[in-house]
Order: sequence, then C-alpha cells, then structure tokens
Amino acid sequence: MSHFATAVPHPAWMPRSGSGPGNGMSPTLDVLSLKFVIWAQDAGGAVLDIGCGDGVATLALLARGGRVVAVDPSAAALHRLVERTPSEQCHRLRVRLGQLPTVDFKAPSFAAIHAARVLHLLDTGAIEQSLRKFYRWLYPEGRLFISALRPLDEMTLSRQISAAGFVVEESSSYLLPWEGSAECCSVIAHCPS
Repeated sequence: MSHFATAVPHPAWMPRSGSGPGNGMSPTLDVLSLKFVIWAQDAGGAVLDIGCGDGVATLALLARGGRVVAVDPSAAALHRLVERTPSEQCHRLRVRLGQLPTVDFKAPSFAAIHAARVLHLLDTGAIEQSLRKFYRWLYPEGRLFISALRPLDEMTLSRQISAAGFVVEESSSYLLPWEGSAECCSVIAHCPS
C-alpha cells in the first residue's frame, strides 16, 4: 500500500477507547505536539503522524493547511479521524493502518515525523529499528518530533535518537496537562546537513 492510500477499517479490529484521561490518547495538544503543528504548517511537504490515535495533532495541522499521512494500529481510531476531518481538508489527509516497528514506506520523503507517546510501548530493539526508519523517511532535511512516557527518560531518548543519526535540537520533560501524574519526555531533532 502506498503512503497515500486510505485504510479501510475492518470490523474484526477492536476499537480503542476515545481520547481522554487514563487511556493514553490526547484530548488536546501537549507542548511537543503544538511545536510540531506550528513548525509543520509551513514545512512545504507531507508530514507523518505515527500513532495518531484520534488525530488531535493531525486535525490541528490540517486546519492550518498541512498535508498529513496519519498511521495508527487501530482501524477504529483512523475511522474516527476520517469522520472528524472537514470535507474541504480530506484531500490533504491520507490514513494507513500500521504500527511500529513493522510499518514502512517504500520511497517517502516526509518533511516531519510526529510520534507522540508511542516509543515507550516498544522494547529497545523495536525503538532502535523505528528510529532508523524515521531517519530514512526524513533524510536529508526532515525534522523529528518525538515524545514518550516513563519508563523512557529524556537522556535515554536523546541518546537513542542521536545514535540513529539525528542531531538533537532540544529535549524536555513535563507532566501531561490532562494526566498530572504522567511524566512525558520529548525531543526535537533533525537530520544533519
């Protein structure tokens, strides 16, 4: 399937619960996702929102004129995203059923990748494989916006991203506004010139 194909939800897949506290999905943009939307609205190319869930960041970027390829392992979440996308923005949205580290794109050239609160669900080998794919998908000039919940920490995530070939621009840790006890670390990085 090309990265511009639309996934067709299959009834055998079980839906995830909707956005909100306690279920891992965002009811609103967090700090990293807001930075992604602001940067990507002028990126000039398609961006990837991997682990998009119900599409909070995707919808915010579409509203600002962006082109988004949204990937999630839940057909139900992708279906909800497509249903919530205003008709005048649908031509700039492509959805694809998939998950890390198995999802792949043959010849992509994304301007940015947004992976919010996804990597902490993977083991170390799957994280490293996913980061290498991100590098390939973004090379030569793309930007990576990535966050993870504990047990990953800011230093470990930055080190893993650097080991994949990226240059770390900034990193931070913060509590999620809708789940005050959930600590999130984030990194913004780019491919070296």
